[in-house]
Amino acid sequence: MIRIKAGITKYILFLIIAFYAKSFSSQIETKDTFVIVYLPDGDSSSVKCIDSASTLLLSINDFFKALQIPCFVNDTTKKIECLIGTQLIRFTARNPFIVFTERTSNLASVYQLPINVESRYNSFYLPVETFINLFQRITKQQLDFDPQKMKIWLKQSIAHTYYDISDMKVEQKLNGYLITLKANKKLTDYECWLKPDGWLFLTIAGATLDTALFNSMEPKACIKKILTFQSPTSLQITLNVTPDVVQAETSTDPNSNDLLISLRVLSEREKAELQKKQQAQRNSLEEKRNRWKLDVIVIDPGHGGKDPGTIGVNGTKEKDITLAVALKLGNLIEKYMKDVKVVYTRKTDRFVELYRRTQIANEAGGKLFVSIHCNSMPRKPS
Repeated sequence: MIRIKAGITKYILFLIIAFYAKSFSSQIETKDTFVIVYLPDGDSSSVKCIDSASTLLLSINDFFKALQIPCFVNDTTKKIECLIGTQLIRFTARNPFIVFTERTSNLASVYQLPINVESRYNSFYLPVETFINLFQRITKQQLDFDPQKMKIWLKQSIAHTYYDISDMKVEQKLNGYLITLKANKKLTDYECWLKPDGWLFLTIAGATLDTALFNSMEPKACIKKILTFQSPTSLQITLNVTPDVVQAETSTDPNSNDLLISLRVLSEREKAELQKKQQAQRNSLEEKRNRWKLDVIVIDPGHGGKDPGTIGVNGTKEKDITLAVALKLGNLIEKYMKDVKVVYTRKTDRFVELYRRTQIANEAGGKLFVSIHCNSMPRKPS
């Protein structure tokens, strides 16, 4: 009985020693720490790290959160997705392969890391050096890391480095405006044209920009509206400019990657000449419009005076019928067409020469000439 109790005591002691040994070894194996990430605007943020077997692992979740990069974690599939520019990047736990999907074309590519992505408590980790190399590959910018001070410096925002065109500046010059497109690479294949209606179209092959950022820019100087469209192979920037812009020319800045658009505006003399020309065009248009405006109707009762016209069966004279119809027609026009002036070649029983009838119509500016006549028959119709 004593031997059995002694054996149980040794077994319990062994379990206690093993438990504390495991806890101690676990504490030695991993240790939580933090890296300070300094952002371009001067702010800083703490990013969780794990010191595992002398390797510093950086939390992908915390790093992207510090940079305000959209992320989504799928607990079921053990994946984390983040969106940088137009690239959707997918990391998978216990897997060295990273999938890049270009959202504008839906084309995917795979990049292999030298080590698996680790996952602990819904956070994904990579060695700091490995992650920095990957981040620089994605965003095309330099990250400075000091392992002694545990600090990372991000010198330029993601929006200004990932896209080929990061910003647009407008400056007023003596003869117009200069638009500068801030570019992160040389732009060589582009085309620009200005339409007479004030829309300027710029197409750049193989270039990208943040369309949401540019479309939300406030109009400035000569630009009334900004529209941008991104396609897999090219970029289109559409600007609605003020009417005084008459010419657009594009060039590249020899001292940088920037693309320059020179907009020439009219001089004061040219503006005066243009206004004079436009006013003449408006006057001409108004004259043509008035020429065809139905504002004067000339009614011409046939015959009259010594010219009775044809004679009816009962001796009715054509000149009397045409005059009666003309006066009645004129009253109806004046009643229902208030804006129309009625002119008669005669309103009484008098003779008017044929040339005088057309003369009256022309002098009144008649737009419609209604000549009224009657026919006669040798007998009444049965």
